[in-house]
Amino acid sequence: MISFLCILLQRIQLIMGILSSAVLMKL
Repeated sequence: MISFLCILLQRIQLIMGILSSAVLMKL
């Protein structure tokens, strides 16, 4: 269960990084 949460957090961080980079590209 704990490992699942860790993987989920990593996925969220990855998505946030992609979204932030996409926003910076638009600016």
